[in-house]
Amino acid sequence: MKINHFGYAVKNIDKSIKDFVLLGYSIDDTEYEDLNRQVKIRFIEMDGIRLELIEPMGEKSPVNDLIKKNGNILYHICYETIKFEDDIQNLVDNGFILIEKPKKAVALDRNKVAFLYKKSVGIVEVVEG
Repeated sequence: MKINHFGYAVKNIDKSIKDFVLLGYSIDDTEYEDLNRQVKIRFIEMDGIRLELIEPMGEKSPVNDLIKKNGNILYHICYETIKFEDDIQNLVDNGFILIEKPKKAVALDRNKVAFLYKKSVGIVEVVEG
């Protein structure tokens, strides 16, 4: 597996982007709305490192409580793999909890993603590469 991006929950993408630009990030012009997950998404990049800015679209968004509790926060690492099912099963076999079963992600070329959690690591996203 290799790192695809880091997920950063933000209250407001437009406000956050202004400050990330000051830090040297370039912006992907495409904004995605993932209605299944109730989030808006924009990618930014600097020196080959991609951040996924994730804004809640309402109270039912899974990142809404996270932002209310912590403010804007880096909260997951996304790993890309060509052995998607095998790698997810390996993580589960080694103590990771599957917190969101594989389903397509609008912001990642409709490839399947799954979210897993382990106390020693936190939240990881695995994307089919």
